Amino acid sequence: MNTETEKKSSPTPIDQRKDTWPNRYYGVILNEKERPQQITGWYDTWDMNYDDTIFPPTTQMIPLTTEQWEWHFFSGNSQAQINDDGSISPYNPPPLPPPPLKVQAQSSLQDAQQQASMVSAMGETFGPKMRDYVQSLRAIINGSDTTSTALPTAPSNPTQ
Repeated sequence: MNTETEKKSSPTPIDQRKDTWPNRYYGVILNEKERPQQITGWYDTWDMNYDDTIFPPTTQMIPLTTEQWEWHFFSGNSQAQINDDGSISPYNPPPLPPPPLKVQAQSSLQDAQQQASMVSAMGETFGPKMRDYVQSLRAIINGSDTTSTALPTAPSNPTQ
């Protein structure tokens, strides 16, 4: 076989890339199953200016349509997510979990202390409902209340 025939039959670099990356555009995700999920990287795998070694493993890549690729670059949405149905949209981070009950109780106790200053300045005192409320908060903070899963409700009037 001569070298001219070998040149014609050997695949070009772009053909080799297309074998590895049948879709041109890909997004990088952390877990193929979890959706919605932020797309953390965008790759045009057929762009020959990129060295193949920069691409993440295929298990972290999802194919994107030309429309999805263009939506990302031309809409100004620098952060996007892949949804359950395969569509992409602006990224909406998951809500933060609420702080631990003890932290919530400490914050509520600070609010009650501010109310105590105001009530005292007005020549009044905390009522029995407010005193019970403060005692409940203190029990959560010091750990003697181990069964509560939510803060008690504060009285609407601290003199109650």
